[in-house]
Amino acid sequence: MANRAKLGDYFGVILLVAAVVGGALVLLTSPRGGESELKVGTLMPPLSVGGWLNLPPGETFNPVDKIVVVDLWATWCGPCREEIPRLAKVVEQYRPLGVAFVGLTSESKRDVPVIEEFLAKRPEFTWPVGWGAMEFFDALPIEGIPTVLVFGRDGKLRWSSVGAGEPGLEAALDAALAEAG
Repeated sequence: MANRAKLGDYFGVILLVAAVVGGALVLLTSPRGGESELKVGTLMPPLSVGGWLNLPPGETFNPVDKIVVVDLWATWCGPCREEIPRLAKVVEQYRPLGVAFVGLTSESKRDVPVIEEFLAKRPEFTWPVGWGAMEFFDALPIEGIPTVLVFGRDGKLRWSSVGAGEPGLEAALDAALAEAG
């Protein structure tokens, strides 16, 4: 029994060290001064994905000439899961105004059953999902997920946030709609 306790202690220390090292790596690789390297005016990369979910069969997501909200997320991401109910309310409010919403995940084809199961358990998650979207992720200096991006009708970035519950999405959409109006 004493050996089990020691093993548990060692495991706890290993987890703590991994968390500290991981946190340090995030801080070291993040832009200095809290500023994002993702700049307003950046063009939206092509939506190269492995496939689409939450769309009728055979359809794809077409962002041309639309205000687009891109939700970068993953099924395994706790903050991403926290963000879904808030985004669902924004989708409900702004989709009727012509704003398009899309979720992109870097998860691969082998993860599709997990993604489908995840979506089935969250009926409020109604926006299209592109899986295998690593090209999109790699084309931008994405700091982490969840990341929410707002692109104007011209395909240029208007606003972005990293993390769950960040304020400003509705204001950015209102401004993009007023600009497009």
